[in-house]
Amino acid sequence: MFFVERLRNRFKKIEAENKKIKAEIKELNEKHEALLGINDELALDMMYKYHELLPKERYEETMERRLLRRIGYKADVKEPKTLNEKIQWLKFNDNIPEKARLTDKLAVREWVREKLGDEYLKKIYGPWDNFDEIDMESLPEPFILKPNHGSAMTMIVKNKNEMDKDDARQKVNKWLTTNYAYYGLEMQYEYIKPKVFAEDYYGDKGKDFFEYKIHCFNGKVNSISTATRENNVATSATIYYPDWEVAPFKTKQYPIKPVEKPAALPELIRTAEILCRDFKFVRVDIYVMKDNSIKFGEMTFTPTNGEELWDPPEYDRKLGDILQI
Repeated sequence: MFFVERLRNRFKKIEAENKKIKAEIKELNEKHEALLGINDELALDMMYKYHELLPKERYEETMERRLLRRIGYKADVKEPKTLNEKIQWLKFNDNIPEKARLTDKLAVREWVREKLGDEYLKKIYGPWDNFDEIDMESLPEPFILKPNHGSAMTMIVKNKNEMDKDDARQKVNKWLTTNYAYYGLEMQYEYIKPKVFAEDYYGDKGKDFFEYKIHCFNGKVNSISTATRENNVATSATIYYPDWEVAPFKTKQYPIKPVEKPAALPELIRTAEILCRDFKFVRVDIYVMKDNSIKFGEMTFTPTNGEELWDPPEYDRKLGDILQI
């Protein structure tokens, strides 16, 4: 009996030690993830500063080296053949002032109003020049804050009373002091005057509304991409031709998972071709809302900064052959 009791106590001690070790491992993993985040942020800041100081005549050679690192082949921006190369060429040789105006998420609204009508625009609040100007009392719940001059910068606020205003102020004011052009030399962003504005929060993409990314070549719809999502995070992305046939290529990041053809497909194509008519290449993002109304999203002239990993890889060249510049 004494031996059994000693063994039981020993197991309890081992169990307690294991629990302690697991807690320490969890803490170390959290610290590691935090350090990785800091490292990524520092690398991004260093690249931003390098591009900010870079002479314009070195932009093309810099992007050629960057594409070698990111997509694995030596790009030729001066004599482009692949789609990625042609997007780079357009960045530096077709950067007309109109692109800057239509990249600006606020200025583009007047253009869309002229082309399509006010009913295609989502309601906005603002704009404001800094966080402290934002009239929080006037905003609905929930809402989204975003700047007019960049990409992947959004803040969803579901409850104003639970909002960490100091953290939000720091984030928004950093947006407003950043020239997004210098992250990837997407020069259509260079002269946009930064503002912050708010929109109603419509819920989760793929559940409460649907987003269609429509790639247009030489004034015509070439393909349409839409994603399936879980908890508002993309789990697949499928590319379709305008007749909704699944294309034989995809982006490397996501698997294919076909979805039903949208009833609004003819209107999506009509809308996109009105907006893309005067441009060699642009991606038009359009939303189909819960009430089946269509809302304009944005005009993107350099999707993924012309650094897409196509699967199979030969479609980078095949798509490039279609795009005439």
